[in-house]
Amino acid sequence: MLWLSILKMVAVLVGVLGLIFLLAYLARRLGLSDFRRRDDRSGVEVVGIRSLGPRRQVIVLKVGEAILLVGAADKSLTPLMEIRDPAEREKILKGFEKSAPFSFRGILAKFESS
Repeated sequence: MLWLSILKMVAVLVGVLGLIFLLAYLARRLGLSDFRRRDDRSGVEVVGIRSLGPRRQVIVLKVGEAILLVGAADKSLTPLMEIRDPAEREKILKGFEKSAPFSFRGILAKFESS
């Protein structure tokens, strides 16, 4: 009897951990996780990432005042272009601000307000 209860406990633990990893994987694949991060020491900010397919992405970087468009494939990064026009830079930055990914805080605030 003791072995049976230990086996059930281990099975439930493995199931819960598997579910957590599955949900994290799905959130990453569907673009629901927040990839915006800033390292003040480096001066490089990831403004946004758009997936083009499996293991292929376009990344918009802000390096100082410059906006760079970079293509990312399996194990390589390819610089695509630098956006120099100030009007285009502002348009791109505002476009990524509007499409901010879901956050737990935002979802919780919606439930609290209703």
